[in-house]
Amino acid sequence: MTDKITVKQDGRGVWFARPYLGKTPAGRDSKPYKSFPEAQSESEALALAQAWAAGLTHDGLVPSMLLTDLLDDYISMIEAKGASPNSIKAYRLFASNYCARFLKKRRADELTAMDFNRFEVALLKGGGRGGGPLSQNTVIGVYQFLRAAYRYFVKNGLCESNPLVMAEKPSMERHEAISLEECDFTALVHYVSAAMRGDALPIKDRSEIEQRERVCAFAVWMALHTGMRVGEVCALHRRDVAVLRGFVHVGGTVIEQTGHRAERAAKPKTSHSRRNVSMTPEEFNAIAEFTAWQDSAFAWCGSSSPLVSLDGSYMRPTSVSEAFKKLCHRLGIDQAATFHTLRHTHASWCLAAGVDIITLSERLGHADPSITMRVYGHVLSGRDVAAAEAFASIVKRVEGEGKS
Repeated sequence: MTDKITVKQDGRGVWFARPYLGKTPAGRDSKPYKSFPEAQSESEALALAQAWAAGLTHDGLVPSMLLTDLLDDYISMIEAKGASPNSIKAYRLFASNYCARFLKKRRADELTAMDFNRFEVALLKGGGRGGGPLSQNTVIGVYQFLRAAYRYFVKNGLCESNPLVMAEKPSMERHEAISLEECDFTALVHYVSAAMRGDALPIKDRSEIEQRERVCAFAVWMALHTGMRVGEVCALHRRDVAVLRGFVHVGGTVIEQTGHRAERAAKPKTSHSRRNVSMTPEEFNAIAEFTAWQDSAFAWCGSSSPLVSLDGSYMRPTSVSEAFKKLCHRLGIDQAATFHTLRHTHASWCLAAGVDIITLSERLGHADPSITMRVYGHVLSGRDVAAAEAFASIVKRVEGEGKS
């Protein structure tokens, strides 16, 4: 096929190629475009065009110019290059559930910015389950995925331009981080402390605690004391606990896929979420007591063993999250709470105790302190405390004047 490539010059004198690469499944001509501004002669442009076409084609043909088909190829490409399993899972959902539903049988090179504006409106109105609205933040995720995909299409000559650049990007919804109120926080602290010792007294009418519940209680305790995400807690190894250096290393997360065992994925060394979280001597003692119980209860324990485990394998984050929801119901804790609420609770109480935003940002593994400020800025109490003290001093002065 590459021997049939020809090149031409456009009105600016830039060499380009637009070869015919067969028919799409819809019966339309597949004619990708690619310019070669660096070429100084026709022979030079032809050599570049042939190299480009050889890498672009598959058995001499582009499989399809349909957006859904090209997205499948794009996802497979970034998966092969090491994209995280969680990202690939989300991208496949975007392509198969949203793009296939609303942009079915549409050619990628014929869609415009207006088409994607309408697509986003359709998602916001009826892209969710049962035809309900889809959240703005999810639509933003779809927009960013498609924009990156089109960047790849343009780079490889499949499309002349990226319509997402001109499409309207949905505005982000701002949600306040939900943390446990003082009464719920107190009840949970008392429970996990007892449960990690194997004592279920904080729960009415119970005197014993099962092994699974004890392990899940430890997962809750770890998230509450460090602000780790559920996947990070499930990925912790015993060797990640560095007692002499005073920290727990967060270097991975647990990935779960339907039909497969949960697996640990290491965090890239350049990732901000790969971090060391400091802990106190008392907290290390609590971890040591828990691991001592594991050693007595199980035969599989070793330095490479997960901390959160019943059989030496990684527990599924969804299972740990579901166990926490059941616990909230039994303890009468706010039913809106999720396992991620533990992360927000840790952050909120740290701020209430005077921890600065930059330190907290590093502790949580945020890429930038502005993220921490955006999520937790509403719980910063310093200025409001000053206002309360100022008002109280005024009232005190007025009361003093009334007595004189």
